[in-house]
Amino acid sequence: MHTRSFPVFIALIVFLCSVATRAAAAPLQVVATLPDLGALVRDIGGDAVRVTVLASPDEDPHFVDPRPSYAVELHRADLLVLNGLDLEIGWLPSLIRAARNPALIRGNPAYFDASEGIAVLEAGMADRSQGDVHPLGNPHYLTDLRQGLTVARRLAERLSQLAPQQKTLFSQRLAQLIDAARPLLARAANLRQKHLSVLAYHQSLSYLEDWLGMTQTATVEPKPGIPPSPKRLVELVHLQDSNPAAMILQEAYYPDKLTRLLADKLDIPLVVISGGASPGQSYLERIEALMRSIEEAAP
Repeated sequence: MHTRSFPVFIALIVFLCSVATRAAAAPLQVVATLPDLGALVRDIGGDAVRVTVLASPDEDPHFVDPRPSYAVELHRADLLVLNGLDLEIGWLPSLIRAARNPALIRGNPAYFDASEGIAVLEAGMADRSQGDVHPLGNPHYLTDLRQGLTVARRLAERLSQLAPQQKTLFSQRLAQLIDAARPLLARAANLRQKHLSVLAYHQSLSYLEDWLGMTQTATVEPKPGIPPSPKRLVELVHLQDSNPAAMILQEAYYPDKLTRLLADKLDIPLVVISGGASPGQSYLERIEALMRSIEEAAP
């Protein structure tokens, strides 16, 4: 090798090594469809992930506006984390097609359906005459901390598969999450002993009710996705006489004008639950806030 070319050769090696180091240290680009899923990815991934969440907490996840910028994020994604059970069926498939990312195909490591491994409730409700139902089962499982931890365990495995050099980090953060969840699980056991009866606005809180031992007396909607009429509210007033509820539960993205009137008429609290983790909020912080609102409303 010529003497004058040797420094150039060394400089090239240093440059290539620096590029390789930066590439190895680059965070995984993750797109999560829902705020709770995004929070779980951040909880497990830490600085080893960069997370983009498509739906906002105040947005009904059934009806997310499929913006072109979302397709751009999906095109760049190393991992897509979706809720599954057809919750995103009305908007996500078109975004995946527009993204033109061949990795985002079911069965590939970059495609993570969080519902796999979940103990699904209400499967087989395929009769559309019953309203806006989900034939594969109720998809709103993330309000149950037990189900959220199931997703977290699988997420740690998938992230480790995609970034094996960070496996120790993911395992440690998963262990920390599980340990931090223990007080919330204990509080849930205390709530179960109250045997609360509740009215739910939409048929979307079954997992929460199952986890906290609550009995749902009825839904404010006569059928899923069908807004309540004045006649329906009268029916619920009469139901309260024979099967009283301790509170009304509904997500923040549903209209609350009629439910506030109903809560006043029944003289019970209306508990409005966030549609998911807010920006910067961890999954456990979101669940703790949800539990606290129920605890404060409980008789």
